Parts: sequence; C-alpha cells; structure tokens
Amino acid sequence: MANVLLISPSDQFTLGVRTLSAVLKRAGHRCRIVILYTVHHNRDKKNLDVKSGYRGENSACSDTEYDLLCEAIRDFDTDVIGLSLASQSFGLCAWLTEKLHRDFPKTPVMWGGVDPTLHPELGIEHADYLARGEAEDSLLELLQLLGEGKDASKLEGFWVRRGSQVFQNPMRPLIQDLDRLPWPDYDKEEKFLIEADQIQPIDKLWYIILTQRGCPYRCTFCINSTLPNLSPNEKYVRRRSPQNTIGELKWIKSHYPDELNFVWFWDDIFTISKKWLKEFAPLYRDEIGIPFCCYTYPGQCDDTIAECLNLMGVEFVHFGVESGSKETLNEVYGRKDPAGVVETAQVLHRHGIPYRVDLIAANPWETDDDHRQTLEILLQCPHPFRVNPTNPLAFYFNLPITKRAQAEGIPLRPVPGANAYLAVDDNHFHFWKNIFDLAQYPHLDPDFIRHLARDPYFIEHPEFVIRFQEALQKDYWAEANGFTSKQDEIESLRGEIARLRSKLEQIEGSPFYRAYRRAKELIPVRNGGSQLAQAVSS
Repeated sequence: MANVLLISPSDQFTLGVRTLSAVLKRAGHRCRIVILYTVHHNRDKKNLDVKSGYRGENSACSDTEYDLLCEAIRDFDTDVIGLSLASQSFGLCAWLTEKLHRDFPKTPVMWGGVDPTLHPELGIEHADYLARGEAEDSLLELLQLLGEGKDASKLEGFWVRRGSQVFQNPMRPLIQDLDRLPWPDYDKEEKFLIEADQIQPIDKLWYIILTQRGCPYRCTFCINSTLPNLSPNEKYVRRRSPQNTIGELKWIKSHYPDELNFVWFWDDIFTISKKWLKEFAPLYRDEIGIPFCCYTYPGQCDDTIAECLNLMGVEFVHFGVESGSKETLNEVYGRKDPAGVVETAQVLHRHGIPYRVDLIAANPWETDDDHRQTLEILLQCPHPFRVNPTNPLAFYFNLPITKRAQAEGIPLRPVPGANAYLAVDDNHFHFWKNIFDLAQYPHLDPDFIRHLARDPYFIEHPEFVIRFQEALQKDYWAEANGFTSKQDEIESLRGEIARLRSKLEQIEGSPFYRAYRRAKELIPVRNGGSQLAQAVSS
C-alpha cells in the first residue's frame, strides 16, 4: 500500500482531491492532503507579495512555505506526490514540481485536474505522470503498477514521461455511475493548510457538495465548451441518485453537527432536472433541513422548481447573467437571449428567494452600448438581489473564445503564472463594474443610474462612480454579503419591539396578573414575615 500526498493550490474546498483521497483510503492506501493557500487569502494581492519564492498574478508560495511542504512530505514517508491544478495555478505548480524533483528525486510527481486534461502537452513537460479526465480508477491502477515495480508507461488515462520520451495514452471513459464512488474525504485527519508561512492542521469544515458532473451548455468562455469534445460518444452530464446524495449529507451532518450550518450545492446547474429535484426536495427537508444555496441558469427555474427550493429551505440562488446584450450572448458567449434572465429573476422573486448574479466585462467585442443593455436588464430585475464582483473576461488556453480572439488579432496579454490571457483594452472595466453594482440598490432612481452610464466624463473618470458605489455598499447593507438593508433591519427590530410591547400589554391585562397585583398590595411584607408574603412581594 502507498502513501500518497495530494497538494491543492488555492482551493480549500478541493472536491476532486477529497474524492481521490476517499478512493485511495477505500483501497487501503494512506493519503494526506495539503492545501496551499485558501481562495480568500489569494484574493488579497498583498498576501501574494512574498519576499522570496514564487509569485504569480493569482498565486504565490514563499520559500518558507515550500520548506513546510517538504517537511509534510518527509514526515508522511510519501511514495507519490500529486498536484491538482486549474489554469490559474499552472506556473506555481511548475515551480513546485521543479523543486520537488530536485529535493525528492526518487518520488514521482503526478499532475491532474482541468488544466492538465485540456493541455497535457504543457503539463507533461513538468510532471512524471499526468492524469487526463476522471482519475478515480486509473490512479489505483497506477499505484498498483508502481508498487509491483512494473512499467506504467502504457496505462490508459495517463500521459507518462520517461526522460525525453512521452507516452500519450488515451483517456478513459467517463464514470457513468457516480453512486459507485465513495463520498469525498471530509475527515479532519491528515489535512493541513499552508498559509502565511505557517502550517497547521485543518480544524474548520469547508463543505461543498456536487450532485452531478458536467453541464448541458457550451458557453464559449467555459471549460464545458471543450471537455465534452474529449469524450464525444459518451454521456457528459451525469448525476448521483437523490438517495446517494442524502447519504453523504447525513454523514456530514452526523459527524459535524455543530459546524454544518450551511450547504453549498456546487453543481454547474443544480436545477437542471425537475424530476430529480422533486424527488430530492422532500428528502432534504425531512432528513437534512439545513439552509443552502445553489446555481441555476436563465430559463432553468420555473415555479415548480422554485417551490422545490423553498421546500428544502433555500437561502439564496446564484445564476449567470454575463451580459444583457443579445448579440454578445448569442454570437460571443454562445448563450441564450437575455429575456430568460428577467424571467428567472421574476420567478425567484415571486417565491421570495433572494438571488445573486454573475457578470462579465472587459470583453473586447462589447461596446458601451452593449454594457448599457446589461444595465437595462439589471434594472428590470426585482429586488432584493446582489451583484457578485464583476469579472474581466478571461481567455483560457484553447477555449473557443480564445481561438476566436487570436484569429481576429485581438490584443491579449498573458496572465503571469496562468494558462490564460486578458484583453489589453479593458473597455472601461472599472466604470461598468461599479455601474452594474448600483442596480442592486432599490432606493436609487433608475434614471439617475442611466444618466451616470451615459455621461462621457464619468466613463473616462470612473473615480466618482467607484467611490459612490463603495460608500453605498458600506452604508446600505446590514451585512457585507447579505440581502437585508440596514433600514430594513431597523424596521424589523422596531416590529419586534412593537410585538414585545403588545405581548406585555396582554400579560398586564390578564386576570391572573391583576390578581397578582392585588395580592401583592394586600399582603404586608415585614422582616421575618411569612414565606408566602415574601414570595408574593418578589
């Protein structure tokens, strides 16, 4: 049996790694997980300013943190080192692998994840073994071959490097029966976090759950536009049974009764199957009953689905707007018309479900007029809703939108340390990001927001809009990420005070209370008096 150490850069949830750990443990292997920085830590760019070590645009690792990682590898008597990476952490993983090969020359390093699957020719320049696709089965076979001292160069599901020679083996079929996989490893044993030049055992539950793999849509900026092409004759969207999903949730709830107070369904589109949801919702209500959030998609949330979500106790829902321009959605992003955005927002509002929306800007094909169309869509959405921080359009290697930009000669700049580009011309990104945010404040006059969006001075000098929006965000919301305004919270407290006063008046007006008052006045209380008199007086 092998000791496998899996490294997850910039992702404390790391569902893929946790699932592989569960697979390994079920087969009798030992597994240790090391998380190198959390997502929230890396969002503060000051935390990425390391004095010595690796520094990319979205990830970093100091020499001290690398030394701590080495201690974790030696202490575990590690046989195989694995790194799970997305495109944003490619540079960091390449840097780590070079140093790991130097310091652990006899320990093979394998890569896996979305980026190695899409760009194996880049990853295999660094890794000894590169897993493509879903590796739950192929990893076990790799460990068996290594443990028996056999050649693994022809192992299906892996690219294998032997010096300058690379064996490009085919991918395995997608796993169709997700119920046969063990639940992700959320035991706290052998889980460590390296961050801020320290290593510590993970004593906090970071919990998300997937009920399905794959997405039915092919947005050109998303990996789901390309991954299905690697398995063209297979069912790409697969889902666990409601019973299997509830089983995992019951296990988590029983093991972490004081920590599991919220559930995040991480599916690309949780509401994709009305039939599945109608079976799952009453099970969740009866056996789990914990507030949750999930993702939907414009046009994929009708009244029946909203009723199911409410039955489960939904707290809020996410969905992607991306743009309000029909041309952008259809011709650039490969998405549906914007009418579905307002329809979905109205359904959620009708059922009292708050929602959050995602947007994309810094798109070189979009003009200010396109952005104004996005604003108009937002102004039609009923409150309360929140706008998630608007992201610049990222051009990841080999995705359809990236190939189009390169073919059209659109200037792109590489993102240091990532297999991605950003547009050189951001098309007034910071201005539009903050204009979009203004739409979430119901007390603002829509015509006032429209005026700001048309004023050429503010477009070229966005500082006013940025400061205005930041002040609103600080002063308006009761909680930074909540849906309740400070004024609404005050009104709620006033209502609670009025309710308590009414209750007090009812008590004071009751016959029992009046009798108590009369008895208290009639029975004198003296030092050494009867216990009854003293009790009544108190």
